[in-house]
Amino acid sequence: MSWLVTALALLAAGALVPVGVGFCVLAVERGRPIRLTRAGISVFAREWAAHAVAGPMLPLGVVQLAPAPFGPRDDPPDAPTPVVLVPGYAMNRACMFVLASYLRRRGWRWVWPVNHRPHSGGLHRFAQQLGASVDRVRMVSGAEQVDLVCHSMGGVVAGLYLREYGGAVKVRRLVTLGTPWKGSRMGVFGLRQEAVEMLPTGDVVQRLDGLPVPAVAIASDTDHMVIPPDSATPPWIRVVRLDHVGHLEMLSNARVLRLVRDLLADERFALPEAS
Repeated sequence: MSWLVTALALLAAGALVPVGVGFCVLAVERGRPIRLTRAGISVFAREWAAHAVAGPMLPLGVVQLAPAPFGPRDDPPDAPTPVVLVPGYAMNRACMFVLASYLRRRGWRWVWPVNHRPHSGGLHRFAQQLGASVDRVRMVSGAEQVDLVCHSMGGVVAGLYLREYGGAVKVRRLVTLGTPWKGSRMGVFGLRQEAVEMLPTGDVVQRLDGLPVPAVAIASDTDHMVIPPDSATPPWIRVVRLDHVGHLEMLSNARVLRLVRDLLADERFALPEAS
């Protein structure tokens, strides 16, 4: 039993470091002192828990599963559009488990979380791979288009796919969670090629100035991975702001899950007006 306690303690300590550093960097970026408010402590604790859980889950998502329907054998006439879930930096399909399960239980038969391969493949490689995944879902489901729900860096990968790799005619709409559209300075802590490309000086994020499909960005005022914070809210995308939701927490937060469901089902979903 002592080894289990030790393992859990190390896991909690390991998760505390990136969250603590991230929130300190966010406070410096905003130029505001850290206040120990109830809301602040709560979001910190939830984000810490999300990081602690994500680590042990990663081995469960290493192997990419094939897309498969959930529920009845045949799609009903009003079946929702298939959804492809795209994880963020250093994450895989296991981190999308809660969101995938939530959508499946609410009527989405085709929900496929995908992985980025290979590690350190770079954003362009990931975008091409996403294109292959979209084509695969379209083929097995018979759907003409899919919806994309992307977390963090996954949103930039999707944007690159839509703009440069023919995704605009194959994707109906895009929903992103905590995506640093204009890059994030937190990329300096990353060791992979895509981390460097996600810096604000990266060529991909500097050229990303619009999307060819209807899109919504869900952003939080306490997202410690998006530095500067306004990188999550560029003027060319419709933005939904949430208070006190952490970066990884977005993948399991009840408010975010309901919002994603509503956005995917909203027939009024439309391109934002230019600002």
